[in-house]
Amino acid sequence: MQEQQDPKQRIMRIAADLFSCRGYGLVGVREIAQKANVNISMISYYFNGKMGILRAIIESFFENYFEIIKANYDPALPPEDSLKKLIKAIIEFMRENREEALVMFSQLHIDEPEIRELKVQKVQKMFTFFHGLIRQFGVDPAQRRQQVAIFGPALISTLFSTFLLQPIAKGIFKIEYDDKFYDEYVNLISLYVLDGIHGVQRYMNEREA
Repeated sequence: MQEQQDPKQRIMRIAADLFSCRGYGLVGVREIAQKANVNISMISYYFNGKMGILRAIIESFFENYFEIIKANYDPALPPEDSLKKLIKAIIEFMRENREEALVMFSQLHIDEPEIRELKVQKVQKMFTFFHGLIRQFGVDPAQRRQQVAIFGPALISTLFSTFLLQPIAKGIFKIEYDDKFYDEYVNLISLYVLDGIHGVQRYMNEREA
């Protein structure tokens, strides 16, 4: 079995599940080892402690995230189509890696020096990937640093919000987070980014007609 063959990946998966549910600070190394069915010394061997696990989760998340962006950003497409394709790919990636994504975004506040520097490097690289797309819309990121600093995090938060708020939203709206939901999510978020609330309103009116 894969779990028996790869204890390092099992530790990361179990830790991501625990961190995403309860937060990094409330989870102990002993609990991770117990649930991953490994000796606690393995955590020291592979990660040098709990902080090392968090670092490994963040690095793994971004490595796969960058691959998704590179594979799905197509500058040959019109900018609107290019953006929608990228949004769809990012949402699908977050859907498949929800626990890791939750750890990544919910633990951004951790201010340990090694984690802070890692986050700066990875987020900086992430924004660099988006510069080409921004230029497709006639905006030079180098000349609009303040605006990009405002809109960039807002866009990322918008894409991620449903995953962070999902447990609450389920209780409020009584909906299923299935393929149909995520298809609609891609459509509405893409429209919202491109045309704002008026674009979403037009889309909803057309669906009702």
